[in-house]
Amino acid sequence: MYDLVTDCRICCATGLAHVLDLGAQPLANHLRYPNDPPPEPIPLDLKLCTSCGTAQISATVCPDELFGSYLWVTGTSVAARHYSDTFVERVDRVLSELNGVGAETPRFVVEVASNDGTFLRRFLESG
Repeated sequence: MYDLVTDCRICCATGLAHVLDLGAQPLANHLRYPNDPPPEPIPLDLKLCTSCGTAQISATVCPDELFGSYLWVTGTSVAARHYSDTFVERVDRVLSELNGVGAETPRFVVEVASNDGTFLRRFLESG
């Protein structure tokens, strides 16, 4: 159902430092009927990479388990997909304007709580 991460997901360095342990928690939106067995809890332990400084939780949950009964997936929302198109176009326009005045504009995007990657996919498509 989940794997514990010991190396940084971003830079692959070893030695994630403990920040905050919220104990074992059920997955978000995994609502059950009263007679259903309790869900398997997942460790909710915040770590910090001592090399690159990225904060991350220690457990990687199987996507099928995480999103199988998930109530909100961005990619299934027409409004969210349309907004991602508009948002990426606006960001591209601002970056182009900054390039026009000689500003250095990095092409690196991080989406916090990326869900199913709808916004990241749109940035990738735009180059």
